[in-house]
Amino acid sequence: MKKWIWISLTAVVVTALIAGCGGGGGGSGVTLSGKVVDVDGRPVQGARVALGTKNATTAVDGSFTLTGLVIGSGTLTVQHDNYEIYTLPVTIVAGQNTLAEDVVMAPVSGTPPEGSPRTMEGTITLAGGSNPSGVNVILLASGIQQDSMLTGSDGKFYFWAPQGTYTVRAAKSGFVPQEQQVVVTDLTQVKTVDFTLQPL
Repeated sequence: MKKWIWISLTAVVVTALIAGCGGGGGGSGVTLSGKVVDVDGRPVQGARVALGTKNATTAVDGSFTLTGLVIGSGTLTVQHDNYEIYTLPVTIVAGQNTLAEDVVMAPVSGTPPEGSPRTMEGTITLAGGSNPSGVNVILLASGIQQDSMLTGSDGKFYFWAPQGTYTVRAAKSGFVPQEQQVVVTDLTQVKTVDFTLQPL
């Protein structure tokens, strides 16, 4: 499996500050907020922040808020194609949680990955050697479309998705559509999902 990710694990940086109290399994009122900056303290816009099945994208000021979280321990993951991946263990309690320190992302050390951060990628091949461009690749979760893209002449596609179980569907006129199930459990690993479509 191809790996393009450089991991920066900072276990000594805090978990979440407790801004609420009480029990429960989580819900829309359980949140985690923070800010993502670079090593010079400048905000990082467009970073993908994920905890469990919840994710958000940082704003122009580097801020983010994850909502609907589950109470308990987990790993916060922050990804941006210009920076090393950042992971941090956090403990979520009832109410509003805030990181005690900013997430500091270091620039990548080496050749960065092509394109955007991703948790799955693949290549479409058409039987008979036909041009694989124009294949409609759809990402679904529980039957609901989450994302889609059309392949280019290289037949490649990619998606970013948080932890969960997904179906990747590939379809092109004149070929038998195919589906594969993908389970994302580790955001520091890229799942490979390749298809060979057969003509009708």
